[in-house]
Amino acid sequence: MSEQSLSCPAHEVNSGLAVDLANAIVQASKLMKCFRDSVPLAVPQIDASLVPILFAIDAHPLRVGALAEGVLSDISTVSRHVSHLRRLGLVEKVPDAEDRRASQVRLTEHGRRCVEAMRRQRGEWFTSFLSGWSDEEIASFLSHLNRLADGITRELAKAREAPGLAHVTPTTPPHS
Repeated sequence: MSEQSLSCPAHEVNSGLAVDLANAIVQASKLMKCFRDSVPLAVPQIDASLVPILFAIDAHPLRVGALAEGVLSDISTVSRHVSHLRRLGLVEKVPDAEDRRASQVRLTEHGRRCVEAMRRQRGEWFTSFLSGWSDEEIASFLSHLNRLADGITRELAKAREAPGLAHVTPTTPPHS
């Protein structure tokens, strides 16, 4: 099935509603950060900036470059974060199975337990946030949020192709 057949016909977006949505997303993001900063974390020694790296390599090991793309960051920052996570005993570097000269980053057993604790905590938070919502409302919101992420990804790809924007990290963010 083509992408066109899955989406509604193009129409003029109400700019006022678009601005209201943007404001609501910014507000929700700020509230999430405030909430996260106000409660004890499941793994307190892990700074919030390190969490996306741990979640990105939860499924399988990645090279630092691919990891940087996956978390929408630059290689030097991710490399610095990986070094810190190694010192904490949460990740390790292993030879790349396809190219033994290269290495990949993977979770240690301790890292895997920490990621599981953080996932559980995130699930508990969102269960609380969504209290009073029906399963249908949650599923609908999830579908719309994924659709928004797809639209942002599409526009990011266009922006990367624009002259002077070659520095924008190419990636398709996961819906996780």
